[in-house]
Amino acid sequence: MIELLRETDNYQTLVARLRDGKKLPWLRGLPNASTAYLLATLIDDFPKKSFLILCPSQREAEQIAEEICSYRAYPALDATPTIASQPEINLFPSWQRKLFDGIPPAKNTIMDRMKCLERLLQKRRSIILTTAQAMLYKLPPKQRFAETCHILKLGDEVDPDKVAMTLIRSGYQNVDLVEVKGEFARRGDILDVYPLTTDTPVRIEFFGDEVDAIRAFDAVSQRSTESLTSITLTPLREVLSDDISVAHWQAQVETLIQAHATPELLKTVREITETLADAATA
Repeated sequence: MIELLRETDNYQTLVARLRDGKKLPWLRGLPNASTAYLLATLIDDFPKKSFLILCPSQREAEQIAEEICSYRAYPALDATPTIASQPEINLFPSWQRKLFDGIPPAKNTIMDRMKCLERLLQKRRSIILTTAQAMLYKLPPKQRFAETCHILKLGDEVDPDKVAMTLIRSGYQNVDLVEVKGEFARRGDILDVYPLTTDTPVRIEFFGDEVDAIRAFDAVSQRSTESLTSITLTPLREVLSDDISVAHWQAQVETLIQAHATPELLKTVREITETLADAATA
């Protein structure tokens, strides 16, 4: 079907104007699945370009993502790509609620957002669908986020104690047995961790301070399934808890309290400050 669209004069004119870049086109009135049809063709014809697709709602973003995948064998949403040359379609969802309303966001929401940020950080070709609401929230500075994403490779020299401490600061929970995303367990020279952005947990074996082996393993049987050469450990939250974050928050608190001094606000401010401070000193 994509070949049929390529043969039309209107599409060829559109592609020419996009490649020229001097006067970008403005399109409207695309009914039903025609939007995904056009996007799938453009994604195919601009193989070195990343796409940020802004949709009216989360439901429409999910629908368009599924329709794009139906026109080409693109890995859909959280699926693992099977062909290296094909882009992976990802959703960057909204939080659906305020960050500090006392209710933690769904783990799937955090996972989808982190996967998008990780791909952008690694400068991999990205096809991201999102909404205006999701774009309203501030993201951590690129350099700060990069500092919290730790890439471990075979042969790296790194203190396993520091890796464990980093995981705690990034929001991971220290448990006896890793079973779900966001957990890690330390047993001597073996560190098991289940990052948000991987399909299976990972077992990292150290020989002293050297990364000796990295293996994916099954969360149920705890048996290794695949050898890896590297693993990226992304944080479990975008609000980074460290000395810099605490200092910045405290610098803004006084202004916030003066503008909206209520008992409820004072309680919330105190709780946030204590949470940030505890995480930064963990």
